[in-house]
Amino acid sequence: GAAVTETCAVVSPFQPVCGDMVELQACPLLHLPVCGTDGNTYANECQLCVQQMKTRQDIRILKDGECQD
Repeated sequence: GAAVTETCAVVSPFQPVCGDMVELQACPLLHLPVCGTDGNTYANECQLCVQQMKTRQDIRILKDGECQD
């Protein structure tokens, strides 16, 4: 039989890049949704950072795109 190799690597949740904009809570109006490890979909990485700062939780990016495929 032919050996089947898994090509899709499982990426562990990664830390969002939160810049100075987040402290001002001035996020760009970009629609680049990301799925957070809290199960919520955020409009973009900056929105996730703001939520992380407000709740003081370690929310990471589970994957790009919305949580519900």
